Amino acid sequence: MQSVCVCRGCGRSINSEFLFCPWCGCEQLQVIVPEQVIEAVFSRIEHLRIRERTNRISKLEHELNDLEAELSRLITASEKKNER
Repeated sequence: MQSVCVCRGCGRSINSEFLFCPWCGCEQLQVIVPEQVIEAVFSRIEHLRIRERTNRISKLEHELNDLEAELSRLITASEKKNER
């Protein structure tokens, strides 16, 4: 079974035998104190949560714009129908 550690640069799990992180290239020779590991992991989790939240908000804004455009088309069609 491989020994795993957390990259001090990006917070991802990597093989503890790696001298450099395959994800960010950060050198792994420095000894990491457990508090630093925890901080790196939580920092990475928070970054991912913020990115996901931002992506969801953008998607919802796009969907809202589409719904507003559709509503506008329906109102215009209804007004034209009532004019006849």
